[in-house]
Amino acid sequence: MDEWRYRVLLEQLPPLVGDGGAFYTVPLGYAQRAHELAATVAFISNRPLFGEVYRQLEWAFFRQMPQKSGLLLGLVVPTNQIVPGATNPGDIDLLIIPYEEDELVLERTMAIEIKVIRASYLRQGKSPNEFGFTQGQALLALGFPYAGVAHLIVADESPAEAWREVGQYRVAQEDRLEDPKRVLADMLPADLIRRGMGRLEANCIDDRLALVSAYVGRSDLTIHEPGVWIPRCRSGQLNAAPNEALLDSVARFYHRNRDRMLDTPRYDRLGTGL
Repeated sequence: MDEWRYRVLLEQLPPLVGDGGAFYTVPLGYAQRAHELAATVAFISNRPLFGEVYRQLEWAFFRQMPQKSGLLLGLVVPTNQIVPGATNPGDIDLLIIPYEEDELVLERTMAIEIKVIRASYLRQGKSPNEFGFTQGQALLALGFPYAGVAHLIVADESPAEAWREVGQYRVAQEDRLEDPKRVLADMLPADLIRRGMGRLEANCIDDRLALVSAYVGRSDLTIHEPGVWIPRCRSGQLNAAPNEALLDSVARFYHRNRDRMLDTPRYDRLGTGL
């Protein structure tokens, strides 16, 4: 199965959205309460964060992607638009279709079930009502080559007395790192990412599923936080029974809905890229 390839002609890419460009509009209330859709938009719009997640999930493929390549991302895709009559899951929270040159790399198509973890300093061990494993397994049963579950974490800020001393590095002239400076930092996001991944691995009994634990921001996503907290991920396994008819349907869906997909180039173009 490692040599299996299934590709079709990429007729046209979506318009490229560069840094600061508008891609998706959600109600303000969704962002303020970190609704699943708003958290997903925040996740894929933070290209350094999303790129690091994909690098960890598909490190070998990611490393060899050519210059003109990238990922086409679809949000909340009704499953029955890919597989007529399918109801489980009702939606594909995140559909990832790689491309190289003028081809859709359908054998690397990935479908991700997303859950939001609304944690806080006082409730750091909070678990979701559902982990999402059943939906992930349903995506594999439909025939997607790869499927996974991502837990996107939002949280408040720790009280000042809980901040910890860490080393901060700054880039000096000639791209050299200065000696580390000791500073106090709120390490709650790192703690929650670690807890989240431990919880995913402890409860997932299907090694085929990719797993993602990533921090996307504050409980109110309208509050901007600079930088990226490094996520923790586990690679998934290629489905033993990928459905080529389903992949043909994925390609048709893309070409019918091209303007609804976010083009995320592998290499920087117009100030964007993984």
